[in-house]
Amino acid sequence: MAAYAGKTGYGAIESNRANNHISSTSDRNMKQRMECITNLRSRYLGFGVGCLTLFVSIISVSVWWAHLFEREGIKGQPVLYDYVVVGGGPSGITVATKLAKKLYDKRILLIEAGEASQSSVLSRLQKKKGGGGIGMMKGKVEVNQFDIPLLWSGAASREELEEGQKFGFKESLLSHHWPISSILLPKGIGGSGLVNAMIYVRCLPEDIQRWNLTGWTWETVQKQYYDLETYKDWKTPNVYKNESSQASWRGKDGPIVTTPSGPAMDTVAPLFLQSTLARGWPLASRGFNDPSRRVGASYYDFNIRDGIRHSIAEALLGEWNEQETSLNNLDVVAGAAAQEVLFDDSNGQTQTAVGVKYSELSGQGHHARLRNSQGEVILAGGSILTPQLLANSGIFEGGKVANLSGVGKNLHDHPVVNMVFELSPELIEQAPSIFTAGSAMEKYLAAVEKLKQKRDNSTEEGIKEIIEDLGTFATGGFSAGAFLTSPWAKKNVPDIQLTVFPRLEEPHVLQKFQQNSPLAKKFLNKRIQSTCMLVTVALLDPEARYEIIPDRKDAPQSHRDIEIKPLSVDEEHSYFNLPSIALPEGKSSYLTDHDVSRIAWGIEEVRSIFGMPPIAHDIIEEIYPGEKVTNGLLLEHVKTNRLTNSHWVGSAKMGRDDDPLAVVDEELRVRGVRGLRIVDASVIPNVPNGNTHSTVSIVASLAADLILEARMKR
Repeated sequence: MAAYAGKTGYGAIESNRANNHISSTSDRNMKQRMECITNLRSRYLGFGVGCLTLFVSIISVSVWWAHLFEREGIKGQPVLYDYVVVGGGPSGITVATKLAKKLYDKRILLIEAGEASQSSVLSRLQKKKGGGGIGMMKGKVEVNQFDIPLLWSGAASREELEEGQKFGFKESLLSHHWPISSILLPKGIGGSGLVNAMIYVRCLPEDIQRWNLTGWTWETVQKQYYDLETYKDWKTPNVYKNESSQASWRGKDGPIVTTPSGPAMDTVAPLFLQSTLARGWPLASRGFNDPSRRVGASYYDFNIRDGIRHSIAEALLGEWNEQETSLNNLDVVAGAAAQEVLFDDSNGQTQTAVGVKYSELSGQGHHARLRNSQGEVILAGGSILTPQLLANSGIFEGGKVANLSGVGKNLHDHPVVNMVFELSPELIEQAPSIFTAGSAMEKYLAAVEKLKQKRDNSTEEGIKEIIEDLGTFATGGFSAGAFLTSPWAKKNVPDIQLTVFPRLEEPHVLQKFQQNSPLAKKFLNKRIQSTCMLVTVALLDPEARYEIIPDRKDAPQSHRDIEIKPLSVDEEHSYFNLPSIALPEGKSSYLTDHDVSRIAWGIEEVRSIFGMPPIAHDIIEEIYPGEKVTNGLLLEHVKTNRLTNSHWVGSAKMGRDDDPLAVVDEELRVRGVRGLRIVDASVIPNVPNGNTHSTVSIVASLAADLILEARMKR
C-alpha cells in the first residue's frame, strides 16, 4: 500500500499515473483467466447459439485490457484534480464528462473498480494514450458481449461468475460482477448500463412531485431528458404505429440514442398487445414515455444505436460519439476500488473532503488529491456501494466525521414475481430468440459494419435494408409490456408493470431458479427454456424497504437476519469491503401485505389477458406458478418467490432539512461535511415509475449543473 502521510491539507496524488491514461491490473493471472474464459464458452454454447464461437474470443475484455494498458510513470510534478468522481457507471460518467466539457481548464479524475466495457469505449480510451484499438476482427467493428443487445441476459447473469468458481478460478469473482449474493451488481466502465435490458422508460411528473423538493420540478427534469436524448425511429412498420417520434417531449440532439422496438419484432409481442386490448386495457399509442399517459400496453423504447447497445458509456466515452470533445482533461482509472474519502479537519469542526484513497486489483494503494478547497469529491457508486464508502469514511449513524442516521436506510427497488407459460409449437417456430438466432450472427456483424460506414459517410441511402439485416441480435429479444392500474392505484398512475419475454431469458429469474434445486431441475434445461415464455410482474410503488449494513470493523456484531451478503473473497483481494443487506429492525418480511395484494392482483390480471384471443390460442398452459395457485396460496407464493429487480434507489436519500433520514440536501451535498456530493441512484428518495436507468442519468446530469452553478458562485 502507498504511504499515507496524513489526512490534512491538499496534497499530491501518490501514484505512478500519466495524464490521459487508463490503469489496469497486471497479467500475473492471465493464464488462469484464459482457461476460465475457455471453459465459459460452453455456457454460451449451451444456449444454442451455434455461431458464438465466432466472437467468443473477443469477449474477454478484461484479458485484453490487462495486455493493452501498461502502467506509465508520471514525468514532473504529481497530478492534482479539481474533481474526483468515484464510480464509472451511468451517473459517474455523466457527471465526469459534463464537467470535463464545461470546465476545459479543470482536471477531472474518474475512478472505476471494474475493467470491462464496450469495445468502442475501450478503443477510444486506449487511443487517448496513443495506442491502437482493441479487438481481433479486422475490417469490422470489434464487438464484444456487452455490445450485442441480444446477449444482455447472459452478460447480466451471475452464471459466468459462478461457473468460474466451479473451475477453481477465484479471480473470476473480480470480473464484471461484484461478489454479493442474490443480487446482480455489475462493475465496469458503464456499470449497470453494460448489462441491463436497455429499456428506456422515463419517470412521471407524479414521481417528482412525490419527492417534494423545491429545486426538483418536472419542468427541470423534463429538460434534462430532452437534452440527453436523440430519438430515432427505425422507419419500419409495426403492428401498432408508434406516434411519439414527433412529440415535443422527444429529444432531437442529445448524446443518448433511443429507438422504438424493431425491426425484428418478437412474434409474441403483437399477440400480447391484441389480447391486452381485448381485455379492455388501452393502447399506449405514443409509447410509455408520454408524460401525460402511460397506462396500457405498448412496445418499449430501447437504448440501441445501429444494432449496438447505446449505453451512457458508449454515448459519452465511446469512439463513435461525434459530439464529444477529446476530453483531454479527463483521466479514467480502471481496476481501482475506492476505499475511503479523505478529509481535512483543520478548519473547524466541519471536515472538508480533500481526496480519495483507492487500491488497484493488485492491492497497491493510492491517494487522489484535490487541488484546492473549490474542488469536490463526487460519489457515484450506486445504491449498494455508496453507503459502504460513506461508512468507510466515517459517515454513518454515530460516525466520527458525520453522524447521519439515514446512511443505508430506505433501500428499495421494484419487487417482481415471474410467470412461465408453455408456447404452442407453431409459435415457437415463428419466434426468433437466443436459441435459434445463431446462424444470423455473421449477417448481423456485417450490417453493424455497414451502418458504421454509412454514418461515417453521412448518407442515408440503403439504411432501411441494412437495418433489417441486423435481425434479432440487434434487439433485446423482447418488445412489449404494459403498465396497469390495480384497484389500489392512485390518481390513475400505474402501479404494476408487465414485461413479456418470448423465452426464459431474464437474469433475475434465472438466478432465482438456480438457487432452488427443484426449480432448476424443472426450468433450467434447453427444452423448457426454448419452448416457454416469461412474464414479469413488477410493483412500481412498493412499501417494502431493505437496509444496507456496511462492513465495519468497529461495528458491533449484528444479530439481524442478513438476506443478502458478500460472497467469500480470498485474502489476496480483501482490500475492499462489501456491505450486507437486511430487513429494517423490527421487520420480519420484506413485502407488506399491501405489496403482496397488488402483485397478486397483477398475476391474476396476466391470467385474464392470456385467456383472451389471440394469445390464448398459442398458450399450452401456465406452468409457473401454475393455474391452481390462487387466493391464499397465491399470496404465500408472492411472499416466498418475489425477486429483486436491480432498480435499487434511496440508500442515501436527498431530502429537506427536517428529514432525519436525508443524507444529502437538495443540491446533493452530503450533510455535515464540505466538498462531498452524491450523484447516483442512492439519492433518489422514492423509486420512479418504471425502469430506473434513464432517471439515474438525468439526476446525474442535473447534479453536474448544480456543481457548475456552485463553482460560478465562488
